[in-house]
Amino acid sequence: MKLIIVCAVYLMTALPSTAATITHFVDTPSLSYLFPSRTTSAGSTVTDVRTVNLLLPKFDASLGILDSAKVWFTGQALGSVTGALRTRRSSPTGVNANLEILYTLTPGGSGTPVQATIPYSFMNETETVAAGNRGYSFTLPRSGARQSITSPIGSMPSNYLSTFVGVGSVVAPLTMRFRQDTFTSAGTVDFNFAANTVTRAFIEYQYTSVPEPSTLAMVVVSVLLIAKGGARHR
Repeated sequence: MKLIIVCAVYLMTALPSTAATITHFVDTPSLSYLFPSRTTSAGSTVTDVRTVNLLLPKFDASLGILDSAKVWFTGQALGSVTGALRTRRSSPTGVNANLEILYTLTPGGSGTPVQATIPYSFMNETETVAAGNRGYSFTLPRSGARQSITSPIGSMPSNYLSTFVGVGSVVAPLTMRFRQDTFTSAGTVDFNFAANTVTRAFIEYQYTSVPEPSTLAMVVVSVLLIAKGGARHR
């Protein structure tokens, strides 16, 4: 009988554990931002910050043992500038607009942030206003500035993994820092700037799966039935 019990324990521990991966993602709603209207005769730089909390699903501990958690995101931005020249010019006037967006995703609100930037040059648009114009209205860019990004993959520190295990979600603040410049070569211009962003965040869990309790129970029952049958024959 002791030998049978030893065999049962051995079979339970010998059941294979396998490496597995599961990936979740969550989308932000489309976020629109309108910079305050302003008038400039030289250059104007505006920096503003927006934060939205993303909810990333936690790892289900019943699947096995969590080995690592990786986080990344994709983003897309659309920007435009509308304005009007307020002063009559005796020579052509250049109107220029730029936009940069720095995204920072911080899973769990701390730990290692993941960053990516939609570059300053993605909306580097210039409108040339002919001489003699006053009250000339314009929209930049003509075709609509659009840019997509994919962030680097961030691996969470091993001592931080417990944050991602359990029921519910991990709060992951996503911060967007907008930097927008508008200027003219001459003249006074009214500017209105708008930006729209959409982001999708991913979290990938790599884990070691363990046999389910039902599988272990079947092994134990099978061994006991074999033992019972052997005892009857004796």
